[in-house]
Amino acid sequence: MSNPDVVFVMPPNPQLVNPTMYYNLGIFYLAAILKRAGISVHIADMRSSRKVDMDLIPPSKWVCISATTGEIGFAKQIAKGVKNGTKTVIGGAHATLLPKDCIKDFNYVVVGEGEEVILPIILGKQSEQVVVAPRIECLDDLPFPAWNLLPPEQMFSVALMPGERYGILKPAATIIGSRGCPFHCAFCANMLRIPVVKRNPERIATEMRMLKEYYGVYNFRLEDDNITISKPWLKELCKEIQEVNVKWKCHTRANLIDLDMCEWLKESGCVEVGMGLESADPSVLELSCKDITVDDAALAVFNIQKSGMRAKVYLMAGLPGETNMTISRNITFMQNVKPNRWTLSRFTPYPGCAIWKDPKRFGVTILTRDFSNYWNFPDTSIHELTMTNREALDKRYQRLYRWLVEHL
Repeated sequence: MSNPDVVFVMPPNPQLVNPTMYYNLGIFYLAAILKRAGISVHIADMRSSRKVDMDLIPPSKWVCISATTGEIGFAKQIAKGVKNGTKTVIGGAHATLLPKDCIKDFNYVVVGEGEEVILPIILGKQSEQVVVAPRIECLDDLPFPAWNLLPPEQMFSVALMPGERYGILKPAATIIGSRGCPFHCAFCANMLRIPVVKRNPERIATEMRMLKEYYGVYNFRLEDDNITISKPWLKELCKEIQEVNVKWKCHTRANLIDLDMCEWLKESGCVEVGMGLESADPSVLELSCKDITVDDAALAVFNIQKSGMRAKVYLMAGLPGETNMTISRNITFMQNVKPNRWTLSRFTPYPGCAIWKDPKRFGVTILTRDFSNYWNFPDTSIHELTMTNREALDKRYQRLYRWLVEHL
């Protein structure tokens, strides 16, 4: 087999319990763009490694890496390890939010969505080192991701559908129906805001049908930030998916889902809806610019469960304004509302979020700019709050985590 023209690398992510449960969907879209142009592509999958393994990268003209802030150190190590003559491209969340941090280590830095700029870069038609990509206006013009670049057992996770801690089911695939989020949570460094660009529901269903027929995948996780942001679009999407006869799960906001939507979702095969409550303390929600209420979340859980689906709640410890009472309120909410599943992360002040930009405004002190500590699930907090040091934040996190594990 000849060497590929381009190698895409998924770097290590050692802070996840099951790093192979998620793959970088953007890489597979980019790979499909290049394959359509006749360029040979290889995927180097280092997700399950705790360190960089350069042996997984065959000789090539280009090495392209997509990295979060926590992964950027691995990405820079990979760039330094490639052989002379190989050019490097960095994209993803960190490059988009902090391109200046990347210019010394990579030949090209992509800011934003890469589908419209990756081919000109590889063909040598891009002269600027920092490439600011335009928003994709029509997602339906993109080819389906290059699903066949990894063996099915690496692409389709048996843990994805139930989630961590909840066992395994049949293999599931992550796909996306829309990109963008119009909200401005202070802790979020989402690289895609407005406009929210949606795919044609019929094309989403066609992609599901293809994965079902060619790879035997009957379970899906839609990665959209807010699947219910457009009620007419959601209704059409559910109608199309119902005809495919698959199971799926999705995410939304607590104030963007009603009983009608829940019934459409259930009828289409949706089995779980997750939402980011973050905190059941109203003052924390207000300070974090979450723009939802605790009552919104309780009603959303009620409607999801009434419709026969699982309700999953995402909580975040260490947010601005958190106190010991906040943890008690979180416990009370979970005790009374009884969502079916949960995930607890620690707040991390990612570059690009409002708290990173102005920590004093939120009563936050950022303790380190060492990006190797910037994960959703770090071993310890990397910030302090007014009147609350790191040790106290860690104790609160452990208190809430222990309660959740023991009672839910």
